[in-house]
Amino acid sequence: AKDLAQDIFINLWLNRKKLDISRNIQNYIFVASRNAAINYLKKELAFSHGTIEAIQADVRTSDTAEDNLFAKEISLLIEMVVSEMPKQRQLIYRLSKEQGLSNEEIASKLGISKRSVENQISMALKEIKRAISFYLIFLLCMLS
Repeated sequence: AKDLAQDIFINLWLNRKKLDISRNIQNYIFVASRNAAINYLKKELAFSHGTIEAIQADVRTSDTAEDNLFAKEISLLIEMVVSEMPKQRQLIYRLSKEQGLSNEEIASKLGISKRSVENQISMALKEIKRAISFYLIFLLCMLS
């Protein structure tokens, strides 16, 4: 958070002649901070399809009470997101991630195409990633 704040003020200083923010510098700094945090998270926390499970595994094996609380919060967040998904997407996600079925097995079991299964899993993971990103942005804001 400190590095992001420093970058924002450096950019503000370097672009001071181009920017007309004298009337509303507070709003400019707020928007710049929000955008910097989002960009940082997009770069640093760009999840691949398998990374969500890796994060869950990492936080489950943590040692400190703070890490354990964070692990529970992330797991609860993921469960909340999954439970709010459309029934078909929720079922496909659970069959894939919780029961370990392959895309072909899920497609056969549900009588749909493998491509439909892949699309539903991709959309489910995007929803989870978005929720985790918002949660992490919230934490960054609370810490700064």
